[in-house]
Amino acid sequence: MKRILLSLALFGIVASAGGGERGVAAQEEDAVRRLPAPPKGVVQTEHKVSVDGRERYFIVQAPSEPKGKLPVLFLFHGGGGRAENMLRRANFGELVARENFLAVYPSAWGGNWNDGRGAHRIASQQQGVDDVKFVRTIVEELSKRYSVERSRLFAAGLSNGAMFCHYLAARAADLFTAVVPIVGGLPEPVAARFQPSHPISLFVIQGDADPLIPIEGGYIGRGRRGRIVATEEMLRLYLKHNGITGTPTEELLPDTDPNDGCRVVARRYPPGRGGVKVEYWLVRGGGHHLHGSMSALPDRLSGKTCRDFVLQEVLWKFFQSCPPREKAR
Repeated sequence: MKRILLSLALFGIVASAGGGERGVAAQEEDAVRRLPAPPKGVVQTEHKVSVDGRERYFIVQAPSEPKGKLPVLFLFHGGGGRAENMLRRANFGELVARENFLAVYPSAWGGNWNDGRGAHRIASQQQGVDDVKFVRTIVEELSKRYSVERSRLFAAGLSNGAMFCHYLAARAADLFTAVVPIVGGLPEPVAARFQPSHPISLFVIQGDADPLIPIEGGYIGRGRRGRIVATEEMLRLYLKHNGITGTPTEELLPDTDPNDGCRVVARRYPPGRGGVKVEYWLVRGGGHHLHGSMSALPDRLSGKTCRDFVLQEVLWKFFQSCPPREKAR
């Protein structure tokens, strides 16, 4: 039972209704002590900012010798996690050095992002924490330290962090060029008012055997954590908003790891307004994991992890293919 609860907590299904400042601060200090060393050519720093009276924490990886304006990639951890967890599991350090961009790993308030679900048992959602404001504050702080390419800001997230990516698409499309939600659906309350201010590129990675995020929509986990719309309905909303009407192509990707029990079907739609892109990778047999990366939990708890691709390389290739955001500030 303890292992099952740990599994659910890591992905935001079990969360404390408390999440006081002292507990969050202790988590952040512990994370600082245990951060992995950055790769050669990368400067890794920790930062704190005050947002609405709350002290918030984030990690930045920057090239040691930046060249010109820098795109920014935000990486949002799953529920019950923190910045340090995401950095360990999806470390973009080597790509930061090679491709000349900033990777940012923020920490949620009390371990969970306010992703618009309205789940009253999650502290950040119970308290109405403004995580969009937190992200905007980070962008302003980065702009003071670096030459930021404001038309090329990207977001990727896992589970609760993925749902927050959808929330950013709905509430901050003036800021972000593209979002990549990984095993996290579009919350029903966000879907009901889904009207982003700009076209926005989307890349979805979702397993069809996810025990926590139902691909057909409905309650998250065992319920009481809100509801999401079906993956196909979520795609329709983005396609309509982006003005995409053409027929997509589908490709069965190579089974580079035949022992993982998964296959990936990549669906790619024609470009929409301004060239924006929508892509959907269905992981057949895939569970609730950061596919293409190392698994934090055994398969018996959260399903299978696909290892047929390298997540960091796939994500950055997609981001590079996206057109800059329209009307950059």
